[in-house]
Amino acid sequence: PPMLTLAGAKGEVSRLAFSPDARLLAASGGGRGLEVWELPAGIPWPRYARHHPVDGPVAFHPTRPLAFA
Repeated sequence: PPMLTLAGAKGEVSRLAFSPDARLLAASGGGRGLEVWELPAGIPWPRYARHHPVDGPVAFHPTRPLAFA
């Protein structure tokens, strides 16, 4: 059984990144944009849609709560 189901997760995930404090998880893949969840509850943040697919690397800023794809 899964340890955590992320609400709102859709489709394939090809990249994951945890924030430096491990409170956020970002995912990209399947051309759907960047998705971010607050952990450990798995609460989704507002979706970050882009005009083109986001299938590349995902990273967080080392000192600010910003995710990049």
